[in-house]
Amino acid sequence: MSWSFQQTNSSVANYFPRSHVIAAILAIAISNSALNAAAPLLDETRLAWPRTGVTATGERVTFSQPQVDEWSGGIINAKFATQVQLTQASPVVQGTVNVRARTSINRGNRTVTLRSITVPALRFPTDENQIKALRDAVTTALQNTPITVGFDDLAASMPAPSFPTPTSTTISDTPPRIGFRESLVTDAIAELDPSIEIIQSDGALKFAPIIADHLDGATNSSSLLFRDHDGTYYALISGRWLTADALDSSSWTFLAPSHLPTAFASIPESSQWAEALASVPNTPASRLSLLAATIPTQRILPRSAQIAVEWRGDPNFLVTDAPDLSCATNANALVLHIGGAYYCCLDAAWFTASTPQGPWSLCTKTPPHLATLSPESPIFPLRFVEVLETSPTKVTSLAAFESSGGVTHDGVEVYGTGFAIPQALIRAGSLSAPTYGFGMWWNPWTLSWTGNNVAGKNCAGMLIDANSTPESLTPNPAEENHFVGLDGRVYANRGDSWFRSTPSGTWTELTEKRSTLRVLRSDLAARQAAIATRHKFFEWIAKQADLKLKSTDGCDRISSMDSVRPSTAGYRCAPETDTGAPTANTAR
Repeated sequence: MSWSFQQTNSSVANYFPRSHVIAAILAIAISNSALNAAAPLLDETRLAWPRTGVTATGERVTFSQPQVDEWSGGIINAKFATQVQLTQASPVVQGTVNVRARTSINRGNRTVTLRSITVPALRFPTDENQIKALRDAVTTALQNTPITVGFDDLAASMPAPSFPTPTSTTISDTPPRIGFRESLVTDAIAELDPSIEIIQSDGALKFAPIIADHLDGATNSSSLLFRDHDGTYYALISGRWLTADALDSSSWTFLAPSHLPTAFASIPESSQWAEALASVPNTPASRLSLLAATIPTQRILPRSAQIAVEWRGDPNFLVTDAPDLSCATNANALVLHIGGAYYCCLDAAWFTASTPQGPWSLCTKTPPHLATLSPESPIFPLRFVEVLETSPTKVTSLAAFESSGGVTHDGVEVYGTGFAIPQALIRAGSLSAPTYGFGMWWNPWTLSWTGNNVAGKNCAGMLIDANSTPESLTPNPAEENHFVGLDGRVYANRGDSWFRSTPSGTWTELTEKRSTLRVLRSDLAARQAAIATRHKFFEWIAKQADLKLKSTDGCDRISSMDSVRPSTAGYRCAPETDTGAPTANTAR
C-alpha cells in the first residue's frame, strides 16, 4: 500500500500536535463515547419490569422482562411473558409473545434499545377467535416504540451456548516493543512512537499471588502484568497476550489466548486484575465483551442537522487507500475527500459538503468505497459506520463496535489491527491511530476500550442534536415480573414458591422437583445478579465523579473513565448458587 500527500497548502507546520489530538480513527471512538458516556444515566425506575402500554382503543398490555433466545449481528429474538386485557371488563389473559428487534447499545448507560420490533409468534391459552385481537393489541403496544433494557438484564437470560462468536479480523502479528518505567506519571515516549508500549509501575515492580502456586500479578503497575509458577511473564497489551522468560527480555512474543495457562480463567472478579478476564476465552467476562461488540450504536438525526468543521490553515489532504480517497490532515474532525465530494464522520453519522469549508449536511447514503477498506488501512474503522435508513424528516445511522477501533481476533476482543502507520500520518497527528502507545485496556463497566488521551480535541460541533422517539411502555414494578418456562408457559415467583398460570386465568403452585423448577430458580438468580450489577455500575459512576477521575477535555467530553484500574474490581455480580440447580450468572 502506498501513501502520498495531496496538499492544497505548501505548509504542514500547523498540524494538530499528537499529544493533544487523538487519531482520526479514534475520532469515531470519541464520537461513540460522546454519544454514550456523556449521556446522563437513566433513572433506574425506567429500567424496571414489568412495563405496561395502553393502546388507543383501550387494550392494556403488560410485558415482563424479556428472555433472549438468540442475539447476533445486532438482531435479537426474545420472548416476553405477557398479560393482555382487551377491555376494561374482560379478564386478564396470560401468554408468551415472541419478538424480533434491531438493537443498539449505549455504553455510557449500559443499556440496549430495541427498535423496529415485530411479533413473529405468540402463545395464549385461548381460542382462535381471540388470538387475532390479542396479536393486534400486542403489536400495537410495541409498534414504533423503542424499548430501553439494561444490558445485563438481557445477558442474564442467555445460556453460554447462545453467546455469539464473531468472525475473526486479520491483525498484524508484529508485537510492540516493551519498555518499563518506575513511575505512574503519563508517559509521552510511546505517544511519539506507536511501536512502543510502556509498562509503568509505582516504583520497582511488586507481585502478589492471585492463584496460590500458579499465578502472580503485579500490584503496583498501571498495566496488566502476570507471572506464573515457572517464572514466565505475561503482559496484556491492547487485548493481546505477550509472553517472555524475563522482564528485560527483548523478545516478547504474542501468545494465542487459547494457550494461556488455565489459572488465568480463575482470576477472581473481585480482584484488581478482573478486567483481564475479558481477554481469557470462554470466561463470563469474555462472553460479555464479545456480545457487547456485536451491538451497534444508533444515531437518529433530523434531516436539518448540521455540523461545523474548523481548519488550521488551508485544507490539506493525504491520499490513502485509492487515488480518489484522501483524508484531511488539519481539520478538527475526520474529513474524507472521495471523488468530487467531501465527507465528515461525527457522532456515528455521515455528513457531506461540496467544499471543505461546508456547509455540511447529513448524508442520505453511506459514502462510496468504504466497504473496500482493509484491516491494513488506518481508516479501517470508517468501514463500519453506515447510513441505515432515511425518511423525509430524519436519517438513521449505525456504527458497529469496530468503528471505535475494537476488533475480534482469536475469540477475544482486541484494540486496533496493529498494522504499522506511516510516519507521515503520525506527524499529521489528527490522522494517526496507533494500536499501541496509549495504554488501551478493556473497561468491563463501559464495555469499551479506554486509555491515555482517548479523547482529544476533535471539537467539530453538532448544531442540531438527536431527536429520539419517546417510549410508550410505562414501568410498573408494583406488579409481578413473570417468567417464560421451558414449556412456553408463564410462571411467577412468590417468595420461596413458584406458580404456573392456567388457561382459566388462575395460578397453580409448582411443587414437582424437575428441570423446569431448576431452570426457573436459575433464571431468578440471574435476574437478581443483573440488578445487583446495575447498582454496582451506578456506584462505580458515582465513584469516578467523587474521585474526580472523570475529567473533561476542551469540548466537555469525558476524556478519562477510571484511570485507576483497580476500581474495576467487582464489576459483575455473580448470583448465589441454588443447591441442586445449575450455576447462573450474567453470562452463563
